[in-house]
Amino acid sequence: MIARIRGMLGFAVGRCQDHSPVVASCFGINDLATGKTLFSYYTGQILSALVQDIQKPDKYLEKQLIARLGMVIYDDIVMSAPSLRTHLNGFMAAISAVGGLAKAIADGHIRLGIVQIFLVTIVMTNTTSPSYDQMQTESDVSYSDIYSYYSCAVVAEVPCPTVLFVCITDINRLRARIAREEWEDGGGDGGGTAAVKKAANTILKHALAFQPGTWTERYKLPGLDIAHPIAAMFRHAVVLYGTRTLAGHAGIHVGEESRLAAARELLTAIKEATAKVGNFLGATWPLMVAGASLAGAAAEQEEVASLLNALTQQPNPSDGLWLGIECLRRFWASGKTGWDDCFSTWHTTVP
Repeated sequence: MIARIRGMLGFAVGRCQDHSPVVASCFGINDLATGKTLFSYYTGQILSALVQDIQKPDKYLEKQLIARLGMVIYDDIVMSAPSLRTHLNGFMAAISAVGGLAKAIADGHIRLGIVQIFLVTIVMTNTTSPSYDQMQTESDVSYSDIYSYYSCAVVAEVPCPTVLFVCITDINRLRARIAREEWEDGGGDGGGTAAVKKAANTILKHALAFQPGTWTERYKLPGLDIAHPIAAMFRHAVVLYGTRTLAGHAGIHVGEESRLAAARELLTAIKEATAKVGNFLGATWPLMVAGASLAGAAAEQEEVASLLNALTQQPNPSDGLWLGIECLRRFWASGKTGWDDCFSTWHTTVP
């Protein structure tokens, strides 16, 4: 019952964010602060019950506990709750304790669809988090896991080609390693710098090598008139994300003119995709990448904000959309240009 109340509150808070009258009529909540306070209260109640149940292994099965934690996290994603990353880390620890993702799915501990959305949330949230504050649980996700669970079905919120999704994980991991200074310095002869440069260039070349017209997946893709612009949009977004975060380490100079030109190309690709598909939540992450690269371009900034605002009118968007718009507007007003300047604290981009 507590979980149901928490889930309904999550829905209510989302509608409160959208100023929907359903909140007042169904839940008696007419302001966001009250809704979030109640949501946090019931979260605490659920977690307290989980802690008690974990201490009774003879009474509660592992699969029950993991499934209940999964329900908590799903609501966290919808609300972009502050507890999201902590709960995702706990979830991955629980999965590791039962033998990993493959065994957890095979034994019925968790459904494949939940694993897919959690995996996407971890990876994509790290893209819009500072390089020095990444969720380390992403390193527990193997390439085999990505090809098994990401590419098994399209993720409507992030319909990124699998090849490019792998590039995103590689960029995330290299960003984190650089931030943690995990590279050997080659005995003072610059070997560490050379290794970083080589790794960064390799990732960027892989992303650039992807051809939208040859996109294939295990699942059935839409017609080329739809698939091509979506794939092109993500190729632009991934290349720009990699360039913005790794170019300096790859020995590539990217000045303001080049940055803005690449961001405008991405914005054009987004508009071409939405012209074919309509306003769809899958454009959220590319729009965030474009927005984080458009410092100093007021007209294009407003285009990004307008497109993101249009996405908030889609059915059941998460709070991440509104928070993303606020994040970008703060960044644009700051006069700063760096990726970590935009995402100085973590932000989930799964809509």
